[in-house]
Amino acid sequence: REWRAICPPEFVRIDRALLPDLHLFDMVQAWQFGPRGLVVAGETGMGKTRACWALLHREFMAGHSVVALSAYHLARWPALVLSEARQADEQLEHMVTADILYADDPFKSRLSPTVEELLFVALDERTSRRKPCVFSINDSATTLLERLSSDRGKAFVRRIRDFCEVIKPSASAT
Repeated sequence: REWRAICPPEFVRIDRALLPDLHLFDMVQAWQFGPRGLVVAGETGMGKTRACWALLHREFMAGHSVVALSAYHLARWPALVLSEARQADEQLEHMVTADILYADDPFKSRLSPTVEELLFVALDERTSRRKPCVFSINDSATTLLERLSSDRGKAFVRRIRDFCEVIKPSASAT
């Protein structure tokens, strides 16, 4: 029941055999919980999100707390900060202290300065506390730098490089 409150219904059951890139799925599943996070990057439709949700389910069942963010959650963040500052502060604290923070395509939509700051603060705090982040993204380092502000973009990409393993789809699957 707790897992279903976190995981979107579409991703509760993952059939590995139906995924377009089984190697990508297996590489994601090989990740072991620890201070290094994971970035699953590549084109849409490769099974990145499904592979990540399968990994998160495994870690949740192993007793790790999981906070999941989607573009939807991030789009709502500025309004939450304005209307419910206390609740926004509690959610940020939960993002920082959870065992695993998962962000599914957080850069799909244009980020407001508030949301960009939220993501940077969460990543910065988590890396300094040795808590992993898991990202599924379509961006490369270059396109990520183009999307983020100049003062946070380089620092964000550096933290990803320093604190995350990056997995990309296999050449045969693209």
